[in-house]
Amino acid sequence: METAIQRFMTYLEVERGASPHTLRSYRQDIETFNRFLHKTSQGQDSKGRVKPSEIDRYAVRSFLGYLHTQNYSRASMERKLAAIRAFFRFLKTRKLIRQNPVKYIPLPRKDRKLPTFLTVNEADTLLNAYPSPNLLRDLRDLAIAETLYGTGIRVSELVNMDVGDLDPGSEEIRVLGKGGKERILPATQTAITAIETYLQARRNLKSGKSQPGDSNPLFTNLRGTRISDRSVRRILHRMGLDRGLLKRVHPHQLRHSYATHLLDSGADLRAIQELLGHTSLSTTQKYTHISLERLLKIYNEKHPKAK
Repeated sequence: METAIQRFMTYLEVERGASPHTLRSYRQDIETFNRFLHKTSQGQDSKGRVKPSEIDRYAVRSFLGYLHTQNYSRASMERKLAAIRAFFRFLKTRKLIRQNPVKYIPLPRKDRKLPTFLTVNEADTLLNAYPSPNLLRDLRDLAIAETLYGTGIRVSELVNMDVGDLDPGSEEIRVLGKGGKERILPATQTAITAIETYLQARRNLKSGKSQPGDSNPLFTNLRGTRISDRSVRRILHRMGLDRGLLKRVHPHQLRHSYATHLLDSGADLRAIQELLGHTSLSTTQKYTHISLERLLKIYNEKHPKAK
């Protein structure tokens, strides 16, 4: 089983270009399944070794039942089953097994949760400059928030950006998205200005540890090395608290806000799909549900015959 898992991980990394986060998630989910099989003596050959060819649909169903008894959420169960499904699909394609035990097992249905977002006024409040904009940290934090809201990129795309990915003259940025796909995106003038102000302050700082050149990380921590996505989450949470916002601010919320505000302003759904880097339009369509709910709320509040 361990050899099959390693072959699958190599396939995801080399042929599919999966991100480190995706690789880590898939490995954890499949190894959780493997440990369950060892513990319950399912899918084992005569020597007690778990083999993919010995695993049947009853073992998979038993695993899902175990997850349910451990109070895993539907979303977690869905993610684990999706990883196992991809694993066995790979083995079947490579003719390492004769039957796919997951083929006819449906994914557990999960509650649909609409993404949270900031209102336009809340976004304006968040993006107000710090009282002391001369501090490098404050300039960086504002530039991060402006970039996330002004481009709709993922936090993983933000932290991997280099100085050379910015084109101030055309107000565009280059990002490397999921699967190694490159996108050229428009950026707001305020985002470009915030980034340039931060970079200029960073260059002027004599004690800065970053090296010159276009391969420089665009956003760095206080030690001068590339900032992490965890740090970005802490920064946005602190900014929201400092500005008195009642909502917990996080990177994906700014991405949701970007898409929702574009849709509310009349942007085409297909265009939003391209900007967000979604492979499927159905992923983008969740934002239409947000707008419809808002329209219904306005209708119920304002129409004289609605109540």
